[in-house]
Amino acid sequence: MQFTKEQKEVIDGSLLGDACIWTNFKTPNKKFQKSQSKLDHKGGDKVSYMRWHEKVLHSFPTNVAFENFKGIGGKMYQRYTLTTAMHEIWKAVDERWYDLWLEDRCIKRRKRVPLDLKLTPLMACVWHMDDGSNNPIDANIELNTQGFN
Repeated sequence: MQFTKEQKEVIDGSLLGDACIWTNFKTPNKKFQKSQSKLDHKGGDKVSYMRWHEKVLHSFPTNVAFENFKGIGGKMYQRYTLTTAMHEIWKAVDERWYDLWLEDRCIKRRKRVPLDLKLTPLMACVWHMDDGSNNPIDANIELNTQGFN
């Protein structure tokens, strides 16, 4: 099984944004996971955005779930989470996107931007949908990059 060009770009754009490669360190298989708040900044429901991801990643069993959860301070939030099945194909993506090291006998893990990443319009679009905002006054966009060195 291999990723299509579109799948690679959506996965990379998502990993620049809100997605992660999930691991439990007990198996070599991993999974792709992405969460989005239920509503966008204008109050629109993001279910169609998450269903689009499900369609793009159709060759992998996926599930989009809705959940209510408590955030910091006990405030209630709503979100959608897309999760693929565990599969060995995600191992190479994990190795490309994450640094691992041992600290105090614990495995530590941090997401990083791969050095070979070449940003495409589709990647930028997905990244912006996940972690971007628009400034209508000066027509600029902002991409949040605080999670990366």
